[in-house]
Amino acid sequence: MNMLEKKQQLSVIREELAQMPSGKIVNAILDYAQPAALVQSFSEQDFYFLIHDIGIHDSMELLSLASFSQWEYCLDLEVWQKDRLSMTAMTQWLSWLQQADSERLLYWFIHQQTLFIELYLYYNLEVCIREHDQDPSDFSNDFFTIDDVIYIRIIDQDEEKHQSLTEFITKLAAYDYDVFQKIMLEFKGLIPTETEEREFHLRNVRAAEKGFLPFYEAVGIYQSLEADTLRKQKPKSLSSKGSVLPVPLYAAGLLHDDHLLVQALTGLQDEEMELQLREEFAGLCNHIISADQKMIRTRDELKEVVQKVLGFLNIGLQHLHGTDSITTLIQRYAFKGIFRVGYGVIRNLHKSAQTWLDGSWFEKRSLPLLFWDEEYFGILGGLLLKKPLFFDNYKKGTFFREFSSYNDIETTQTKLTAIISYDNLFSKMQILDELPLDLINIGKFNHKTLLLTLWCRACLGLEPKLLPIDFSVFKTFFKNWQEQDKKELIGWLSERTGLSPYKISHDWA
Repeated sequence: MNMLEKKQQLSVIREELAQMPSGKIVNAILDYAQPAALVQSFSEQDFYFLIHDIGIHDSMELLSLASFSQWEYCLDLEVWQKDRLSMTAMTQWLSWLQQADSERLLYWFIHQQTLFIELYLYYNLEVCIREHDQDPSDFSNDFFTIDDVIYIRIIDQDEEKHQSLTEFITKLAAYDYDVFQKIMLEFKGLIPTETEEREFHLRNVRAAEKGFLPFYEAVGIYQSLEADTLRKQKPKSLSSKGSVLPVPLYAAGLLHDDHLLVQALTGLQDEEMELQLREEFAGLCNHIISADQKMIRTRDELKEVVQKVLGFLNIGLQHLHGTDSITTLIQRYAFKGIFRVGYGVIRNLHKSAQTWLDGSWFEKRSLPLLFWDEEYFGILGGLLLKKPLFFDNYKKGTFFREFSSYNDIETTQTKLTAIISYDNLFSKMQILDELPLDLINIGKFNHKTLLLTLWCRACLGLEPKLLPIDFSVFKTFFKNWQEQDKKELIGWLSERTGLSPYKISHDWA
């Protein structure tokens, strides 16, 4: 079997593993003829999600088989809190990697990660050298020694940290005593801020290769992009040779056939091109994780990100769709550009809502959002957020969710137009300028009951005031309501507002 055939075989096996329940994956991997080759064939991202889905404690055998680059990826995501090394997380991962394979861990730290481990030791150890005429009792009981020369104290006496560091130091001395001496003598000479900054920079470079940009760069994905601007950009380049690295499966494995992107990918005839586009999609998901500042460890958490990215891509593709097919669009334009076009469509809705609100009759009268009924209240509440959301009203399990299709855009636009039409109508009803609306502030009225009350009182010959109507009287009025009365209502509104009956009918159509 040549290398290409081996690569394809491992790819098939990884796809099969991705469909298995997490509890069966470890045994399936260990039963494979070459488990180390299989584990190391996973992309760093997929390996990270795999061990978290299984559970770290149940993944020790997989960690022992993992490559150094897979270990490094885990540490890059887990042990940094913004630009500072997390001592708690680093201690935990040091303990886990020692359990997995302490000898390989020592080799890795000594030959590839010396400065990184020295930085960790700098913050956690105090080291003293015993002079030839110095009595060991001069050192407090907190110190321990391996060679009666170098005395070490773990600064934080947290039990887990003490156990993990003691084990690491002891095994380091046994593994290579000269290296042990060198590290113990030189790490105190570090300039910690410079070293930490350097290590964080290297971490960011590695993360950026996977799409994890620093927040101040990643947040640029939420800059709106007009469709015409994207069309003028140089088409992206796709290699016919494909990538030599394994394509992340987890993000692509959460795609569903009801999305335009998936349908377009399925229609591709070039397998290598499809793999590159799936890798680009995974990179975009990572970009969004960075921009949203989320910690994503499991498949379920990743699913939310995937759904969001798919939704914005769907909207962008539908907005760009013209004479070009969706398949052509995903080959020509970068996914980041399509995403920004989709987000731009959503932002335009937000701007429309905000522009209307700033000059609205509703705002001038200082009315609460509850003036609008539940549906319109939800529409406005979602649109006016800094990052607009679609009002779903628990149809898919949540009150608000991300916009996921052009249908969401059109539905929201239609309802926003209705809200603006109502507001315009109220602004032209002079009768409302003469009436106190403070009852609305305590939830006695909404836009519908306000209009209905005034219309009903007009029909009954009552004073045009915001006063309750006897229920029995209203019941009789409502019972006799006929379709032709709608024309009378429109005529009454036309008289009160100066708007033509046609415009009122059109706005309410």
